[in-house]
Amino acid sequence: MRTYLLEKSRVVFQAENERNYHIFYQICASRSHTLLEDLKLGDWRSYFFTSQGNSGEIEAVDDQNDFLQTMAAFDLLRISTDTQKSILRLFAGLLLFGNIRFVDRSNECTKIDQSTSDTISQLCEKMYEVSENDLCMWLITREIIAGGESVRKPLTTAEAIERRDALVKILYAAAFAWIVKKVNEALGEQMKSNKSKNTERFIGVLDIYGFETLEVNSFEQFCINYANEKLQQQFCQHVFKLEQSEYEREEIDWIRIDFYDNQPCIDLIEGRPGIIDYLDEQCKMGQGTDRDWLEKLRTCQSLKKTQHFQLPKIKNPTFIIRHFAADVTYNVDGFLAKNKDTISQQLIAVMKNSKFRDSLRELMAVLSTTRPHYVRCIKPNDEKLPFTFTPKRAIQQLRACGVLETVRISAAGYPSRWMYEDFSRRYRVLYPEKKLWLEEPRIFAEKACSKYLE
Repeated sequence: MRTYLLEKSRVVFQAENERNYHIFYQICASRSHTLLEDLKLGDWRSYFFTSQGNSGEIEAVDDQNDFLQTMAAFDLLRISTDTQKSILRLFAGLLLFGNIRFVDRSNECTKIDQSTSDTISQLCEKMYEVSENDLCMWLITREIIAGGESVRKPLTTAEAIERRDALVKILYAAAFAWIVKKVNEALGEQMKSNKSKNTERFIGVLDIYGFETLEVNSFEQFCINYANEKLQQQFCQHVFKLEQSEYEREEIDWIRIDFYDNQPCIDLIEGRPGIIDYLDEQCKMGQGTDRDWLEKLRTCQSLKKTQHFQLPKIKNPTFIIRHFAADVTYNVDGFLAKNKDTISQQLIAVMKNSKFRDSLRELMAVLSTTRPHYVRCIKPNDEKLPFTFTPKRAIQQLRACGVLETVRISAAGYPSRWMYEDFSRRYRVLYPEKKLWLEEPRIFAEKACSKYLE
């Protein structure tokens, strides 16, 4: 098992009618279990990180029973009871982090809301056994090295929230990676580096999130949709481009079919100059801001020329990308901070990343060496109701993920493929010469088709 593009943002934010990761609801529902009873957890409504989507309970999902299955899986992985308790304590602590609130001071700095002092005490004493004073200090300040001396600079409320969320995402990703490592150890898998020249055959299953557009779209949606653009390109390369190149290679007489190629949209995102290029530039400057980055995009002549990049008619902190699935408006606020995905070394020390683009590049490299088959998952309705089908919603998804385009291309081409040997064995009764279908199946196929189809 390998982890690609883990959706860390889900730990700290969920859209309406969406849940956080299941483990959080499982531990809340099973808080009286012997592994959890010492943690004094509340139900899922007690925590900000599990209640944002207002979808903590799902019909036909039994979180208590699912928790028992999760623990049974840990037993199969030979994870000790003490280690299981440590993992659960870590996840419980992440929920408490979400309940830490910050309030503004008069000088634009922030401080921790006194109403959350009990939450911090529980987090530091019961969950992580860390210094409460140190944690509080580094959540609301950062250290700057100037002239060989270190200076503490207070954070704004927005910066403190970003720092808290960044820490939570890093801790969750680390725990997830550790569990995957234990799974691989239990399965006896020999992990190989990407540079290995081993050509061992394998069957892989890639499960990845789909295209996303919300009421307010930020850096997380940008990354998700960028990944989907790359996957759609791989899909087009495999299904459409290779289809037509095979016809040309076999000298099949046919009319070339136009299809939507999303390469210009990918160039807009990852090219030079491009959206990510300008974003990285602003991050490296140190003093760059989200608005400075947006201004760079606004004034870039090459971006203005592409039809995939648009600006709103009324000036505001957003830009629009015309993705293969839909036009998405992105709000630039927070892009730079989230792109850095950094956290102070002091805060990491109290608690004692791979880049998204690198992870995506590695994934695409693996996919390019495989013969992929695609499974498109379609939501029957947005209300998560059983036995309820909304045709209009289904059509939107089929169009967005390229299924309708695939059907159109396939219908215009030659979707049924037979090896000449298989064809000749199946239809050998159509031609009397046994030697022909046995030794020269291609010639047999040509003669049989000419005789009976033309």
